[in-house]
Amino acid sequence: MPHVTLLVSSANASSVSTDKSEITYRLKPALNIPKDAKNASIQVNNSRIWFNTPNVNSTNNVLQFVMGGSTQTWTADHGLYSLGDINTSLAYFLHSINMPEDAIQFVGLGYTGKLLVHVKATVATGDITMLWSSSTMDTFLGFNTNSNFTIIVADDEESQVANLKAVFNTMSFWCIECHGLGCGEHMFAENGEQAEIIHTAAPVVSPGQQNIYEAVHPLKCPITTVGHQIPQISFVLTDQNHQRVDTQGEDWSFTAVISWDE
Repeated sequence: MPHVTLLVSSANASSVSTDKSEITYRLKPALNIPKDAKNASIQVNNSRIWFNTPNVNSTNNVLQFVMGGSTQTWTADHGLYSLGDINTSLAYFLHSINMPEDAIQFVGLGYTGKLLVHVKATVATGDITMLWSSSTMDTFLGFNTNSNFTIIVADDEESQVANLKAVFNTMSFWCIECHGLGCGEHMFAENGEQAEIIHTAAPVVSPGQQNIYEAVHPLKCPITTVGHQIPQISFVLTDQNHQRVDTQGEDWSFTAVISWDE
């Protein structure tokens, strides 16, 4: 069985997109799968992807609240946040507007997957109102069905429990798409539509670590582009929603084998 092994990496590919989600792999010489080849396929034997996909971006990074007599807007930087990171970043913002760093803190209720927000209203802060209705971070924190929450100075401090679970883990699995080999005719994604997916891998490491996947039984994806030269192939890294993954500058790689029967 003739075969070709591809060592693909965003670190040394011929061309890589700015966010490193797409790799253009140029073949020198061009690959030529004979037109009478049978059972042509590609399989991914392993992949190495850093688990640092942001869970906070421009769609969910705004938290608004009334403090000091005016509406304050905290806009979190794009990145991968833990609960501790949220509290640290929020405390830094509160300090920057000359408010007590512990005026608003989020606490995890591990047995439920929910958060509670603990609010301390003092003479320095004045009355505090959490404005969930105008905060895009509400779903991420689990407060998107909660009513706005007000603590007056006379109450000192109070807490509000989120109605829903927090959604810190927004990455379920990665997909690698292959363009240029005609792989899409035999693969159907979750929505029932054809997709040029040749590999999926779920994160099994903690955020910030490299996820290494070694396939025990690699999936063979049929190739329909046979009988002419293939000078290049493009590979795209996406999430479970088939949206391109911003790798935050980290490189990803995989090993694939293209084979066919004569």
